[in-house]
Amino acid sequence: MCRLLLYFGKELDENILNNFLKQATHPKNTPGFDNILDTDFHLDGCGFTWFNNENKWSLIKYPNIPSSIPHFRNYNGIFISHLRNQGDSLASPSIENSHPFQYKDHIFCHNGKIFNFCREKLLPHIDSFFIDKIEGQTDSETIFYLLLSFFQQTHCMQEALLSFHNLMNSLEIFYIGNFIWSDVTQTLICRVSNHPEKKPCSLYYSNNYKLFSSEPLCQFFQQFPEQEIFIIKNDFVPKLKIKKLNV
Repeated sequence: MCRLLLYFGKELDENILNNFLKQATHPKNTPGFDNILDTDFHLDGCGFTWFNNENKWSLIKYPNIPSSIPHFRNYNGIFISHLRNQGDSLASPSIENSHPFQYKDHIFCHNGKIFNFCREKLLPHIDSFFIDKIEGQTDSETIFYLLLSFFQQTHCMQEALLSFHNLMNSLEIFYIGNFIWSDVTQTLICRVSNHPEKKPCSLYYSNNYKLFSSEPLCQFFQQFPEQEIFIIKNDFVPKLKIKKLNV
């Protein structure tokens, strides 16, 4: 599966970013987790997005892995990145299939798998306005616009995620997912699943809630609990709300 990074801080830590990029080419390091779906090597595209001084997202995406971290101009406090492993997906490496995905103020990336993905089953539940926005072939991009369709109704990320979870159950579509979903006010990060046997991939966070990653990137870290949603206000001192997903 893919690798995720969410970072809050007034300045970017180059060691963290370089160590994250190394996860593309190094075997996995997932202490405390023994999930066969956590794979080695993530070479099938990547993306970097950050909140800038104009209070907007800047986004760079690649169909492969760059040799070094690019320059993040006008960085202003929030950084999200993704390394893609295509796995058995038919969505080949490309800019369109690389995460994160963006729609206006919303940024989204996903580490996980839809085991019996069928876009045709999900399209009736996506607002027709968003269907034309889908550019690639990944299940993750489809999930993003499905979540945005639910968000339109409630203007609440948590409620949108719960609606998505309930829909997948009703359609009997099994998924595991670590999601990062952010807008200009807050960020949702979660480690969830509706699969009866398979658990979500690895995810860790720092003790101060400023760093979340698929593999540990700091000295003191904790395992992200399964079936929980963290809602974090987008400021330099993250304020955390923890929500349990009702399964």
